[in-house]
Amino acid sequence: MRSILSRYGYDGTVLSQKVIPFPNLFTGAHYFPSIYEYLPVEPLKAASAVVQENIKIIYSKFANCSEVVMNVMLFSNGKLPGDTSLLEYGKEWIRPMMEKTQPKKMLFIPFAMIRGQYSDRTQQLQQVFDEYDCEVVSIHEAEDPVQALKEVDGIIISGGNTWVLNRMLHDLGLVIPMRDAVINKGKLFIGWSAGTNVATPTIRTTNDMPIVSAAILPALNFVPFQINPHYIEASISGHMGETRDERIEEFLCMNPSEVVVGIPEGTMLQVCEGKLTYHTATGKPMKLFKHGQLAETFTADSDLAFLMDIGC
Repeated sequence: MRSILSRYGYDGTVLSQKVIPFPNLFTGAHYFPSIYEYLPVEPLKAASAVVQENIKIIYSKFANCSEVVMNVMLFSNGKLPGDTSLLEYGKEWIRPMMEKTQPKKMLFIPFAMIRGQYSDRTQQLQQVFDEYDCEVVSIHEAEDPVQALKEVDGIIISGGNTWVLNRMLHDLGLVIPMRDAVINKGKLFIGWSAGTNVATPTIRTTNDMPIVSAAILPALNFVPFQINPHYIEASISGHMGETRDERIEEFLCMNPSEVVVGIPEGTMLQVCEGKLTYHTATGKPMKLFKHGQLAETFTADSDLAFLMDIGC
């Protein structure tokens, strides 16, 4: 059985080795034989209708946020210095969630990866989840990505480039089915870095460069606030560019009604049983930014349920 990607000649090599442009929805049809077929004659009109319908569903408000049952783990990064395996620093948090949800098969979505092999990362994750007697399969090997999503008990999205990842989620029609799986069915979702960015309302607070054209901003909206993974408070001596705090302040100046949560390396936000909590393996606090206010810090195991009511 051929996968959705191999059907177009994609052989699993990194995207950067394919010197072929992504289709540009604003200027007309491009052909990207690695992944995409020809776009419609009027690509903007066709794509816009689909994306706009997705946006309506993505941003529909929960009737009662406290009744939404999700099992979501949003890590800042995949590894800490000295770790020998992915998510090693988060094992003590992952185990209880695995025991609670008891997934037998997890679907890995590797589309954020630009430098690396999808199959290699899948094998690395399988080694991590072997101890939970859980199989990890990659969506790039699936004939039908949406059906593959329906046949698993959980979802894993790794880091990489958030813009490429979000574009692929929309292009393959995964956004709405994924929201149904996580929000309505309570399937376990584990993401880090780019995988955490796409769990927010939009990908506007990613640290990544927008390396694809016609970038799509709306994301999965599992949590109603923006997240900045890999958050770092320090400034570099001699560096005259903006600090991370200043970048976030710029975002809030243009979007004063929104809030941004900065999560440092080795930390995680967890949504479980109607609660949002913060965990840290490094002792570093998370930072909450609001327009016109001093940033607040929150320590490990803080109850952050109030943040889930922002979009309600």
